[in-house]
Amino acid sequence: MFHRNASKLRLRPRRWLTTVSEPAIYRRLTDRTHRSAYASMERETTVHRKQNAEIKLKPSIAHMLLWLRRKQERKLCETTLNPQGLPLLFKEAAVTEVILFHILTCLNSGAADEHWLDCQLAQLRFLHSQLQKRKLPRELSPQTLTLENAFDLARALEASILEKQASVIFKSLACMALACPRIRDHRMLVPWIRSLSAPRITEACAELANLTYIPACVTSDILLRTPLSIDEIALQHDLWHTFIEPIAQDSHEKRAYVANIIENLLFYTAQFDPRRLEHFLSFTLSTLTSTRSGFHFKVMTHEFVNALIYLLALTFIKNGSSSLSPMPIIKAQKVLVEFLGHDKLTQKGYVGIALLISHESREKATRLLKITKSHFPDHSDLIHISSIYLSNTPEELLHHFNLAIVQYPHSATMWLMLAKKLQQLQLLTEVRSQKLLSELLARKNDIVISKDIILLLLGPIESINGIEDFIHALEKLGLFVKYQNVVLNKYMALLYRYSDERSVHKPYLDKLIRHSSNIECARFLYQNIKWKTISSIGVMLNGEVNHRPGDLYELYCSELQGNIPDEACLGALLRASTKRADGQPYTWGRLYAPQVAVHEFKKYVLNGKDANAVTILASNKLWQVYIHALRSADYTAELAEIMRWWERSLFIPSRSTLMLLLRALPIEFSERHIKHAHSLPRTSRSWPWPTIEDFKG
Repeated sequence: MFHRNASKLRLRPRRWLTTVSEPAIYRRLTDRTHRSAYASMERETTVHRKQNAEIKLKPSIAHMLLWLRRKQERKLCETTLNPQGLPLLFKEAAVTEVILFHILTCLNSGAADEHWLDCQLAQLRFLHSQLQKRKLPRELSPQTLTLENAFDLARALEASILEKQASVIFKSLACMALACPRIRDHRMLVPWIRSLSAPRITEACAELANLTYIPACVTSDILLRTPLSIDEIALQHDLWHTFIEPIAQDSHEKRAYVANIIENLLFYTAQFDPRRLEHFLSFTLSTLTSTRSGFHFKVMTHEFVNALIYLLALTFIKNGSSSLSPMPIIKAQKVLVEFLGHDKLTQKGYVGIALLISHESREKATRLLKITKSHFPDHSDLIHISSIYLSNTPEELLHHFNLAIVQYPHSATMWLMLAKKLQQLQLLTEVRSQKLLSELLARKNDIVISKDIILLLLGPIESINGIEDFIHALEKLGLFVKYQNVVLNKYMALLYRYSDERSVHKPYLDKLIRHSSNIECARFLYQNIKWKTISSIGVMLNGEVNHRPGDLYELYCSELQGNIPDEACLGALLRASTKRADGQPYTWGRLYAPQVAVHEFKKYVLNGKDANAVTILASNKLWQVYIHALRSADYTAELAEIMRWWERSLFIPSRSTLMLLLRALPIEFSERHIKHAHSLPRTSRSWPWPTIEDFKG
């Protein structure tokens, strides 16, 4: 079925800098949901089948991406289609997805893929024969199709095709004509195919603007993508609010599919814009448990809601830092707990609450863990995970980890919790990080080494030699390509950091660029990133602060191209604004650098309670950079605004951030605020106010 006009989506068609030689659709292979599905498929093949066993795909959009990966890895000769079952009793939505799968894989095939095209033709002929046996829907009028229609569709998509590809597309259109009454013309497929092929969410949404009908498989595909900025997660939320019911109805028989969409949105909302979580979950629960539409949706089961409570905690642990508040995530958990009721909480739900609340109070978390153990005496992997994470000393940590890993040797989460706790205890040094990497690589056939743990282990790498050793360890086992983007981002940051030092021996980089300074190597890495993300732009901007402060705003604009910056980008702009040339601030355009930097900060940082505003929630770290920049420019009026800003946006500063602001303000102003805060009852004070003595000290 097709659903709803898409014109109300917030569409911002922007282009991104790329240095790509392969088709843009290959960018889709970096999406988290695809990577997870492909890893599962590989594991299943390794464990249950012979090496190089033939992989059988289903004609679905998700499996189109698996097909694309198989083609990229030159494994199409070992890839075929599952024997075709009839797509959900010939429902229009199901047949539409099958048709889009066949056309997309066909368009991305070539002369060397004849075996695959033969598989497609055989399956499409079978489907067509079955469709011909049934009575045509009343609203379907017979269409006269020829091979020229296939070539016409390819031309509209700016693709050149061979005769056999045209045959596949023609047979796809013939099936469509027998089962899809709403598709009156094959040209209706063009924007859908362009959306599915678009490299990013922004472009995918732009292709759908002003359409009358959009298949649920196309809208849900966007919801399963990886957003690369806060405005892309905002687009996904717009889409979810508009199409949640049609997607859930069309996926009524595929409960896990809708659950995957919810998990993907939850994961990236927690990462990019946690303020939205509370409303997102309230809206999702109320819609998918309502009987208003006449449907009884079976997604929000007690088991799934408990899993979401746990996922929220795990996501915060993966993404969180000491400068981020857990409060938006805690509020989101509360929505789920209130929906369930305490009597429906499972061990997974309790552990999720305990893990998250430990960031507010370790004592409360420990008490809750004891209650959990009394309710659920089974010592599952979840209990071990929480025991590791709630460890208070290195000895406790080692004890709990050793107990856990003996019982659950294949649990990657145990290793993640170990590394995260070592980081919190300030024990994750470069040497320990390399050692942990070696231990994980030795177990690569038994556990899934995620990007999250690689990012965590990259954190303490502080030297060029260290990052080269890291790369060498991954290369030895053929894993470097899998983590290349995050590893090279770290390498680029280190090269910028040590840009003034003489170049040392760099085995990995020397293969790419020889006899160059560190700064030249950093710029080389940046220019050769296939797809520049907001994150990689932030690394580059921070690296160029000391080298090109006068050009930084121009770089910022040209690289972001109108997309919303992240903390790193804004931080770089603020730091550059404090640089001076002959004692004077730089000018960026017609304004002084501090004026521009402050304007950008105010434009993009949350300045109120509106959870739907497309702005970033600044951490303590970014607020401290902002305060330093204001102090450097003597912007006292802007400094005086900050407390009201925090109150409006419900931001609770850390003790160090609050102290930094108080010391940047005029003394009498700060002392008046401190005295007023201490005159209030303790229960009314949410900020960690110092005493007058501490302030003066």
